[in-house]
Amino acid sequence: MSRGKPSHYGPAFHPVPVEREPLVTDEEVKLLCDIRNRAFLSVKLTSRELEVATLILKGIPYSEIGRMLNMSLKTVRTHAFSIYSKCHINCKDEFFYFIFPT
Repeated sequence: MSRGKPSHYGPAFHPVPVEREPLVTDEEVKLLCDIRNRAFLSVKLTSRELEVATLILKGIPYSEIGRMLNMSLKTVRTHAFSIYSKCHINCKDEFFYFIFPT
């Protein structure tokens, strides 16, 4: 018996496009516009940071945000740190107070 590579790897895999729900609903777009108008006028966030910020505000954990946006946990944390730095805050809790002051 040979220990080399098998001569056949099976049929080629061709992914089929799958329809899925948009990541952001119309209500979330309205919230996002409100957030941008209220708090981010002086803060220049990239579109990806804005996506991450919206999901953070929905209370989604970083690991789930990574799965949703197809990025690593480290990348999500990097975006979050960048968002917090630009807002001159240090953590997720402060971010909520920054967006929704009481």
